[in-house]
Amino acid sequence: MKKIFLLSTLFFTSCAVFRNVPPETIPNPECITGTFEIVQVLDDGFLLSACRYLPYSGVWLPTGPDAFFKVNTKKAPWNEFGEGMHLYTPLNNTCLKHDGTYKYTNALSQERIIMKVKGDDANIPNPQYDEWKRANEQKTQEQKSESEKN
Repeated sequence: MKKIFLLSTLFFTSCAVFRNVPPETIPNPECITGTFEIVQVLDDGFLLSACRYLPYSGVWLPTGPDAFFKVNTKKAPWNEFGEGMHLYTPLNNTCLKHDGTYKYTNALSQERIIMKVKGDDANIPNPQYDEWKRANEQKTQEQKSESEKN
């Protein structure tokens, strides 16, 4: 019983020692989250369609909106992607975000304008962390200078 009491006291008092440290990075608010199906592979990128999974049927249903992802499809790893494959975002600390519009002519000679997306980092530096770090370093220097005076 004494051990449990001592351990619980140690646990509850040690929690008070930790400071509220903000995370170094935060999720990029400009990222588009979701799944895209590659509709067509072009020389300068992919035509994508946003899709969603229908759980009981096991089918991915393209729901739009359509987008163009500009990459060099001749180089790795993009040369391994083909029509019908899916791109998941965010994945491996990368994501897709809006980058203007893309104009193309389809097989029926109709001109279409769709959104253009580009790859970006899924996490960005947290400004609160930088402020906390500067304040913490300043406190440490003040404590160091006070201890040297004594």
